[in-house]
Amino acid sequence: SLCASCPAACDLLLGSTAPLSFLERETAEPEEPGDPWLCGLLPLRERMLRELADRPRPLQERLEAFLLLAAEAQILLDEDRTEDLAVLAADWKKQETAVPPGPGLFPHALRVLSKLEALDGDWRELLHRAEEAPPAAVPETLLERLGTYFAFRYLLKAVNDGDLLGQAQFCVLMVLTAQRLTAVCGFWEAVRRLCCEVEHSEENLEALRLAFLRDAALSPGAFLCQLRS
Repeated sequence: SLCASCPAACDLLLGSTAPLSFLERETAEPEEPGDPWLCGLLPLRERMLRELADRPRPLQERLEAFLLLAAEAQILLDEDRTEDLAVLAADWKKQETAVPPGPGLFPHALRVLSKLEALDGDWRELLHRAEEAPPAAVPETLLERLGTYFAFRYLLKAVNDGDLLGQAQFCVLMVLTAQRLTAVCGFWEAVRRLCCEVEHSEENLEALRLAFLRDAALSPGAFLCQLRS
């Protein structure tokens, strides 16, 4: 699939404010057997994409619902109840969730990113400058399209390790980090550089996944604190 690190792909992604959609086609070729988890994960991803696209609600609220739904689905995956994922996707309703007080994700998340492998020499400097800059004003429609891009690409990777919540946290972190970087390099360049530095390195993707599991400052609670701040 296209990666937004490519300037032409980034133009396609950010060149419209319409909801991001994906074309599907069926061929006459025999269907190949898929991972059995896909029967539950596909409708779940569809529901999570609908949560992101619910434009009457503020984006922060939609990102929170996206994470909370992933957290409930993670419980089913941990209990090997994948047959219940489709039911959760159909019936889920957002419940009020208490969040303990905390600092949110930033600037800690930017410092975590700066410790990963850097592919370009000025990447860490951009992250450092973003620590001091307030989040830039970016149209919610574009942030939504970016979140949808990451969700479509990454949520189904849970078939490999069962870590749906970690994939959801990654999607939200990329959206919020791009917004932070916009203040120092513009939104288009922030998206392109973020995808270059993170998506192009399996080591960086794995390091972030482990950080979500081990670093309390990147826990789901920290994400919710950030989104409610």
